[in-house]
Amino acid sequence: MDKSNDLSKALDALAKMPSTIILPLMQMSEGDVQNADVFGLIQQAAETIVNEGQRIIDALKLLDGTGSSTSDPQSDILRKPISGLTDNSL
Repeated sequence: MDKSNDLSKALDALAKMPSTIILPLMQMSEGDVQNADVFGLIQQAAETIVNEGQRIIDALKLLDGTGSSTSDPQSDILRKPISGLTDNSL
């Protein structure tokens, strides 16, 4: 496979992702990019998307009462009440 073509396709795919995911990749030096495992970068981005998606799902479950709190310190922000939101508003 042509590595430059693979890199081009990978960067095109990554460019369509949210900036919070690709910003660290954009800050890589040219040498880092040339030596990078393109598919590894895509896998890391995909894992980030899945993890963030799961946090959103967990937050929605907590809001509608079907979820339970977790021991994950990052999820503490999800347990804080949203001002103006009541059970009747759902």
